[in-house]
Amino acid sequence: MDLEHEGNLVMHRWTFGRPLSGIHFLAAIILVSSMNCAPTVYDNIPEGHPEPDTYLYETGQAAMEDRKWFRARALFRRIVDTFPQSSYRFDAKIELGRSYYLQGGLISLIEARNEFEEFLRFFPTNARADYAQYLIGMTYFEATLDPDRDQTQTLGAIEAFNLLLDTYPESQYRNETLTALRNVRDLQGESELRVARFYYDHRWWPGTIQRLRQLLKDDPEFSGLDSVYYYLAESLVRMNSEAEALPYFERLIDEFASSEWTTAATVRIAELKKSSP
Repeated sequence: MDLEHEGNLVMHRWTFGRPLSGIHFLAAIILVSSMNCAPTVYDNIPEGHPEPDTYLYETGQAAMEDRKWFRARALFRRIVDTFPQSSYRFDAKIELGRSYYLQGGLISLIEARNEFEEFLRFFPTNARADYAQYLIGMTYFEATLDPDRDQTQTLGAIEAFNLLLDTYPESQYRNETLTALRNVRDLQGESELRVARFYYDHRWWPGTIQRLRQLLKDDPEFSGLDSVYYYLAESLVRMNSEAEALPYFERLIDEFASSEWTTAATVRIAELKKSSP
């Protein structure tokens, strides 16, 4: 097993597998540190090569295709650090971040985000600034958790994608950003809906109503609106606010003909209309 492959396995176990302990954890730290800091044969440039930065960049791209993340980073970092006038310098900085991003795992995603944020600090007007901002959003996106878990990464993704749309309205990554933003906003909405359903199951109608009204206000395009309408309307009925509940049942029927709540909403509408003066 070569050094780089072993390093990838260490990072994988450290990030996703069972925790390393004792001497194994220490060995992992030493191994990863040595890969990131020590000179490697990957930095060698053929003697007399007329365009060393071109050689480094093309070799780095080949390493990326082979998923040799440590090798690629060594090559791209050398361009960034030692060829300040190179036309590849900006792309090398982006690729440096992408090597972490494509490697995956929470630690690598954080490293990737750091690289992209640094790119924007140093080159805010560069032609690829919008791409760097898009990738910042994607590092959050790839780290999001299920709706019933902590949503810090989800909120980070929403903020990053909205910043791209506001700062670069003509970006070529606008469509991809809108799609990703819808996905993370749905994740956030589902998280809010689950809290509201918890309140509903425990018969705390005011809490349910407040939570769902806020969700409707914050994200009227939420893909789970049929559930929002249903639980909000049912909670209003239980608070003796039938007149307020009826429009939500009707919106559910009008907007979601095949919802799981359609039959229940239809029955409720008939009951409410029958009981009303």
